[in-house]
Amino acid sequence: HFASAVENAADTTERLTLVSSGAITQGMAVDGGLAVDELALQGGADVTFENTGNQIGILAAGTSQKVLGSLSLVSNASLTVGTLGSQSGISADGALSLSLESGDLILDEAIAGADESITLATHGGDIVANAAITADGGAISLSTAGGDLSVNEAISTQNASEASLTVDVAEVIPTADGPGMATFEASVTTAGGQVYTGPVTYASGGALS
Repeated sequence: HFASAVENAADTTERLTLVSSGAITQGMAVDGGLAVDELALQGGADVTFENTGNQIGILAAGTSQKVLGSLSLVSNASLTVGTLGSQSGISADGALSLSLESGDLILDEAIAGADESITLATHGGDIVANAAITADGGAISLSTAGGDLSVNEAISTQNASEASLTVDVAEVIPTADGPGMATFEASVTTAGGQVYTGPVTYASGGALS
């Protein structure tokens, strides 16, 4: 039934809400992928949407009361993690991966993960963190393949001894409201393999300390 729902929704511009406690896997044979303005994921499902033709405008997944399982999503257009109805941001218990083939990844609402990894990636687009990214104990990886990372809220781990943050971006742009610095409450591994034990401060001009 799920495969049929994806095919029927492929050309809509409405909100698509999927509710499941089991696994939700997108059929790769769906021509053109999933094109929706808004995608709301509810229930404790493990969700895999990895068709490179997907175009999703706004995403909200899980709630603090009922977190998602794992999430792996690929989109070929700019994606905003935002608010849809009573849902806001992403809350997941398992590994969380958002990968954009094109466009920018904008976090207007928080991403909260458990002990698994959080991976946010673009292919040349920017990552704009207007909301917090928090992992209980898993690794956080942010990569842009040439784009920038704008840090306007905290990127942190609850257990710094068990978590790590890898940043592979062209430039980190600290918050416009701050003193020209961005603080990561985790150890940071650079693209060159240099490890800075957290908390780490990034100062304008590229210095990590």
